[in-house]
Amino acid sequence: MDTVYLQIDGGQAQRRRQRFGFMIEALLRSRLSAGLETGCHRPDEDVNMYLADLLCRYAEGDEPSWQDPQLVPYAGELAERVRDAAECRTKYLIYRKNADHLLVSLGIFGNPWLRGPASGSCPWRTSRDESIGRGKSYYSRAAAYASRLGEGRRGLDALMAKLDIGFEEYLRILETLRSEAFNLRQIFTVGEWYHFCRELGLSPRTQPGDPAPGGA
Repeated sequence: MDTVYLQIDGGQAQRRRQRFGFMIEALLRSRLSAGLETGCHRPDEDVNMYLADLLCRYAEGDEPSWQDPQLVPYAGELAERVRDAAECRTKYLIYRKNADHLLVSLGIFGNPWLRGPASGSCPWRTSRDESIGRGKSYYSRAAAYASRLGEGRRGLDALMAKLDIGFEEYLRILETLRSEAFNLRQIFTVGEWYHFCRELGLSPRTQPGDPAPGGA
């Protein structure tokens, strides 16, 4: 009788491991180049893992685009969204996702919203300093809500607090990674970033069920 083998890993998990390996290695090299080695100001090995995983999710198209309902460009509207949320976990996710969005927008794409037409009405059009301030504030509030989650989320509040305190440092690291690992020296406009993100699978699909870019 022939032995039948069940292939549990069809290759996707291995690709994810390889992608994560690339991201974490690139991140650590960028920390050295930026003069911000791991642990130089605080124990932050967990931040390395978080940022590498965040970049992987963007590369895989798992992170929501700026049109996701939980991403809100206006601070007042975001506060209302949080007040309307019934669960503490939802409040945490709203703040965390918006903080992540600002960190990646600034660090990897250089805040492209500032380079659109001056006459445009892009709701994300804010200064670099304002975006940094909001990102820090959102991580701080995410940390507060994370501290109220169950035992299974232990340590999440400390991680969010580190991202708040070290936001400018991690921004410098991502900016270094942008040019050294991703070779994204090009200055993106809003339109160029939109099409670039569509190619990565980050933008909403035009039709439900459409394959992601590059998919079969």
